[in-house]
Amino acid sequence: MRSKALPLLRQVLSVLSCAPYGYVSIPKSHGAEARLEMHPDEAHLVKLVFRLFLEDQMSPHGIARHLTAQGIVSRHRAPVWHTSVVWGMLKNPAYMGQAAYRKTRSAPRQRNQRRGPHPARYPKRLYSSRESRPERDWIFLAVPAIIEAKQYEQAKVKLEENKKFSPRNNKKHPYLLNGLLRCKACGFALYGTTNSARHAADVPLSYYCCYGASAFRRRRGEVCTARAVRRDILEAVVWAKMEELLQHPQAVIEEYTRRVHETQNHDDDLARLLTHKRMERRRALSEKDRLLDLYQSGVITKDEITERIAACRATLQMIDSEIRYLEAEHAASAQTLRVIEQLDHFTAQIGAYVDN
Repeated sequence: MRSKALPLLRQVLSVLSCAPYGYVSIPKSHGAEARLEMHPDEAHLVKLVFRLFLEDQMSPHGIARHLTAQGIVSRHRAPVWHTSVVWGMLKNPAYMGQAAYRKTRSAPRQRNQRRGPHPARYPKRLYSSRESRPERDWIFLAVPAIIEAKQYEQAKVKLEENKKFSPRNNKKHPYLLNGLLRCKACGFALYGTTNSARHAADVPLSYYCCYGASAFRRRRGEVCTARAVRRDILEAVVWAKMEELLQHPQAVIEEYTRRVHETQNHDDDLARLLTHKRMERRRALSEKDRLLDLYQSGVITKDEITERIAACRATLQMIDSEIRYLEAEHAASAQTLRVIEQLDHFTAQIGAYVDN
């Protein structure tokens, strides 16, 4: 981090991996530092996005569909605009004249990838995902402004208000199976949605829909022709099946045994990762002890050992966090096995709740 952050504090733009949409990166040349300059056509589209969001009251999802319908291609010549791209534009402070660096950091990947075409497997690298940093940790750099600061602040407030009505914060229409269903035809996850009543006498209907059937989300259109399923009907079927399984726990045990055999590779990967991380920890401790011995024998100076010991401690801290993560996974798997083994007792405990 330090190798990139310090040049940025000196107003050097070369650390930015890619210029934000609306700008072009001008490399460092004789007598001039690297800089960002406004791209006229892209800047015009940025202004359009903010106008649609603030004045026309369109959602990021609606803006993405509008741009796709107008045949406007992205910077990479993609004919389909995604909601996440529009959302990122609305949150980017570069457009008000303050480009930001270090906005995200590495984080453990979430295992439940609801929109993926296949069930999530254990990540081979623990810190393979990204999460947002607090805004106070960002490093800002002045660039040409495309919109006014007032517009950016208005968009920021509006995005925060939209979170209250986001599907992940939905309280009005609870979806019992949200995040648990996958399409048999294409493997994508199903999401819950509710149609608005057109008339006062109509009752809004809720459905589970396949992400693969959303044509506007993909460059080549829909990848699945599965129809939406009524929420009340599907949940009633699943609930009835659950009651049946609890009344006949042997069927659950047989299903669990079958899945254990199918996921044996996952368990083997987990065991190998734990062994590998523990070996890494032993090597890091040995390196730390070796450095202390060298310092005590006068081979290296205090200044030399200080930086290297700090690196060893950082490595040990990261390895320890990864081991805790893996051990938690192992404990969760063992807990599931114990529940299955004691399913008769578990069924008796929740039987009264199921009847109600």
